[in-house]
Amino acid sequence: MKKKFILPFLLPIQFLLLKLISCFPELVESYYSNGIYGWISKTNRTVFGFFSFSIGDICYGIVLFLVIRWSYKQRTNWKSNWKSSALIALHFLSVFYFLFHFLWALNYYRVPLHKKLKIEKEYSNADLLLFTKKLIAKTNEIHAKIEIDSTKKIIFPYQQQQVFKLNLNGYKSLTDEFPTINYSNLSIKKSLISLPLS
Repeated sequence: MKKKFILPFLLPIQFLLLKLISCFPELVESYYSNGIYGWISKTNRTVFGFFSFSIGDICYGIVLFLVIRWSYKQRTNWKSNWKSSALIALHFLSVFYFLFHFLWALNYYRVPLHKKLKIEKEYSNADLLLFTKKLIAKTNEIHAKIEIDSTKKIIFPYQQQQVFKLNLNGYKSLTDEFPTINYSNLSIKKSLISLPLS
């Protein structure tokens, strides 16, 4: 097989492997989530933790920019050179798909949190409706305590750093009860694209 076809050929193989891997969440949990990924995430937090902004957001921005620039350059000769362009796109997709899963997304296939924390998952539509009504009532109750006039916007009373501190306190309380979710080298920062994400 020619070298230029290797990466595109690996793309469907990655799809199939992920389908297979998803059938074995305990193995993902043991060898990836609590093994390889633990090392990857700790390294990332150690190396990039001192930046006040998200390096991941920068990386996504660079990738998006390069894709748009490449697409713009290909627009004039796409029809005449479509095979070569398609091959380049498949090369990129294959590498991006691998890195996306290897660096983080294999965690989608780990043991679900409700199983690890022994939380009952089964519920009926009636249970869901009842829970939703309770959430609405609780939200309205909290809203009334903060702002009596329901037509007015809620002014968030905390600065970003205060929120981070409150989050850390809440997380510490949770890890006291569930030590398995504890981790070191804490790195908390705001996303550069938090507004559009919201």
